[in-house]
Amino acid sequence: MTLSADQFPDYFRAVHDRDPFPWQSRLCRQVLAEGDEGGWPDVLAVPTGCGKTSTLDIALFALAAQPQRFPRRIVMVIDRRVVVDQGARHAEHIAQQLQSSNDPVAREVAGQLRKLWNGKADASPIETTVLRGGMPRDDAWAHRPDRPVLALSTVDQVGSRLLFRGYGVSERMASVHAGLLGHDTLFLLDEVHLSVPFAETLLALRERWRGFWPNDLPDRWGVVRLSATPGMQRDTDHAFELKARGEDDHDPRLAWRLQARKPASCKAVAVSGRDEDKKRGSFAAHCAEAAAAFLKPEALAAVGAAGTVGVIVNRVATARETASHLKSMLGDTADVRLLTGRMRPLDRDELLSEIEPRIRAGRNREQSATPLVVVATQCIEAGADFDFDALVTECASLDALRQRFGRLDRLGDRQKAGHASPAIILARSDQIADSADPDPVYGEALRNTWRWLQTLEPDCDFGIRHLALPDAAQRLTLIAPRLHAPVLLPAHLDAWNQTHPRPEPDPDVALWLHGPQRGEPEVQIVWRADLDPAALEHNVPKRSREDWFERLSACPPVQQEALSLPISAAQRWLRGQAAEELADAPSASADSAEERSQIAKPKAAYVWNGEDTDSNVLRFASRDARLKPGMVLVVPASYGGLRDGNWNPESQGSVSDLGDLVQVAQYRPATLRVNPRSLPAALQTLALPKAHEETPLKQLREQTGAWLKAVAAQGLPQPWAKIINHLQAGFRIVTHDKDSADESSELTLIARKSAAETISTEDDSASLIGKEITLAAHSKDVWRWAEHFCISLGLPAALRNDLVLAAWLHDTGKADPRFQQWLAGGSAIKLALQDAPLAKSGQTARDWRAVERARRQAAYPEGYRHELLSVALIQQSSQWLSEQATDTELVLHLVGAHHGWCRPFAPLINHDRDPDLRVELKLPNGPEGITANFSAGTRHQLARLDSGVTDRFWTLTERYGWWGLAWLEAILRLADHRASAQGEPQ
Repeated sequence: MTLSADQFPDYFRAVHDRDPFPWQSRLCRQVLAEGDEGGWPDVLAVPTGCGKTSTLDIALFALAAQPQRFPRRIVMVIDRRVVVDQGARHAEHIAQQLQSSNDPVAREVAGQLRKLWNGKADASPIETTVLRGGMPRDDAWAHRPDRPVLALSTVDQVGSRLLFRGYGVSERMASVHAGLLGHDTLFLLDEVHLSVPFAETLLALRERWRGFWPNDLPDRWGVVRLSATPGMQRDTDHAFELKARGEDDHDPRLAWRLQARKPASCKAVAVSGRDEDKKRGSFAAHCAEAAAAFLKPEALAAVGAAGTVGVIVNRVATARETASHLKSMLGDTADVRLLTGRMRPLDRDELLSEIEPRIRAGRNREQSATPLVVVATQCIEAGADFDFDALVTECASLDALRQRFGRLDRLGDRQKAGHASPAIILARSDQIADSADPDPVYGEALRNTWRWLQTLEPDCDFGIRHLALPDAAQRLTLIAPRLHAPVLLPAHLDAWNQTHPRPEPDPDVALWLHGPQRGEPEVQIVWRADLDPAALEHNVPKRSREDWFERLSACPPVQQEALSLPISAAQRWLRGQAAEELADAPSASADSAEERSQIAKPKAAYVWNGEDTDSNVLRFASRDARLKPGMVLVVPASYGGLRDGNWNPESQGSVSDLGDLVQVAQYRPATLRVNPRSLPAALQTLALPKAHEETPLKQLREQTGAWLKAVAAQGLPQPWAKIINHLQAGFRIVTHDKDSADESSELTLIARKSAAETISTEDDSASLIGKEITLAAHSKDVWRWAEHFCISLGLPAALRNDLVLAAWLHDTGKADPRFQQWLAGGSAIKLALQDAPLAKSGQTARDWRAVERARRQAAYPEGYRHELLSVALIQQSSQWLSEQATDTELVLHLVGAHHGWCRPFAPLINHDRDPDLRVELKLPNGPEGITANFSAGTRHQLARLDSGVTDRFWTLTERYGWWGLAWLEAILRLADHRASAQGEPQ
């Protein structure tokens, strides 16, 4: 079957069990059309609630129909975390339906998508992912360059990665993420009025900088801006819009959405005095009273007997206080839930699973038994698929208000049934007064919008077709202030292209994501119960820091347990200073932390980066403690900071530890930390197994296995029962020292899985996968994967040859006998019994202390890089290399950079006391049947500035472009990762 736009409605119906809107089919026809009239528009100007998320379907269908023309990574970007999560569910639904549908068109789409990466018939044809907060090694979307991806992301996460400075991404993986996003990617920038600077940056890349260095690489990359907000189009843009009074209005489903009435009243709330807390509290009380009024007996007829009321305010603290007032006022007569963007994803998922069936658009309104009030911030105002029966909103800019009213009678169901959808807009008197300072988020637009609203009363109606908008000049005074990205210059790209080590000074990518003084970069906070706050807050010996690193290596932090906070807010909390009001939208920079009053003692945090054990503790009693964008901060659960799952810096209650729960939630090996601080009460009914110095490992395993069996027999709630089940199928034990008089050690149990659990990594732990693989076998596997990727991605034959050659040669430096002894667990006897050099070890990187002990026993220098020895070995055979490669410089660079170094400098290692070993290696049966003999000394001095490493990097950057070179590196590195995980491609 040949896929065409005529079959898109059949595909859409098979996946979503409904027909597409006329505009969706019309857009698909345009995208698939050839010539100047075909392709994606610059701007998709479609009102909220009309199905813009379906652009994911259109992009995926276009990829299946014309795979060599359209990008494989489809990234929808929106700066609202709740909306990102909802979009992710849309993407996951597509993946599930394509995997299971028996419809012939859907099966053809799935089959074509699988062909792109040689996926098995029962495999999901696409990868779905969410980028909402960085975590080292939490990058399933970046496992391979050929598989189609539907991704949802915030601006910070995808933008920082695209510009080589991924928040939460290690320096040595930064180029992989940049290469993947800089090639073969379509950006769907939703609600573009929220992200003007990033839109400008994307357009600068598309129109100028991606083509600055011409090359022969496939060019599949695009940007589409999605927004119906005025002022978001340029005169030269090609815009796609609904046809007024045409086929779009004639579709009854769409017509009800466009014609629904949403009458609103306006009320100013008098607040006075200088105490901001009192003014906020008074306003929150009025918001609560307005919401409660919709649920009074005389109002229920309009709202519905079990109606849902949305309350949307401009600050997180206001939302907290409003929810508190409502709970006191309504008691058991209604459910009150607080939803902000400052929640851990797992907590938010749990909350949404409870309330979404009662607020989701298209629900059966007759099924609810109790009224529901959802108090929220800007986190739900743009794109969230919520549908309230009544709305209370704080006054904001006109564009923000229109988005908020998009959550009221979203599908026009209430209008169709003859019901009203009442709303009230409240404004603080001090914010709309002539003397009021500009709002930190909305500037002068908040006050101007309020004045304009007064001209509409009593007929203020925010229905899409009923709102009487002012002229274009006045509209510009009613929308939120929009900052612009600085001019993007080659010097900026040259600086960011240097990923390891980074240059000084290093331009702050936040300026090109959010503009100056807005959109403050964020850090991630993770709470763990097994960290000792007393030891963390005082000078502790290195041994204690290594114990924390070991604990976190065994049960690594994962994004679903992390709370994203602006740097200034996190820093004030850790310093024990008074909090400032926080919004869920970009705002002016916060006051410096030094100017805030002290209300509690300073705290400390463990900085987790996934690989280093030194300098990992920040103590905020010191003014020198500074946070950097993307940092992952692990703090004791006893610090507090959350209440009802939402950020509350004043809360002192212990925070739940999600460490073990998130491992299985993200399909990682299950873990269980066996200690009384992190285990739930349901698992502590039996005496916990403990390790003593004299306890043999076999006996400890038997005791632990018996404990698991006894615990399982008691019957456990999910997901703990699932965790225990995974562990009973096989587990590894990591022991941890305990800071107490008790001489026993605590345990972490890690479920055993095949090597397929390996994820992308850039340090030497990639060689420690729990399974021995010879160097010859691994080299062949990597070359096969690289060859598969190159063919699938359509690389020219010469480039394909060079990439395959580099893949075959990349690990030759592992023939170093010291490295071989390390892989043998440090045992010289085991090394002597080896038949052939290894590339992978039977050790596992989760047991960090055992790995370090083996390295020292093997006398392998700390920090020595096997890939640089690979370069030295290959350079010694320069004549042979020139006969095999088209671009010898590219081959050498790919080998030297395949763990993220040499961009642009090689690491300097003090080798003075080490012997100058001679390494010899014969590699048989390479690509096209070639063989090679290599020999070189281990003191190669490639860290010298005149070694050619740095000059080669810049030469290749000019040859292939900033993102082109990174993409070629990513192809080889991901081939290495996949070979480590799965062997050769099937």
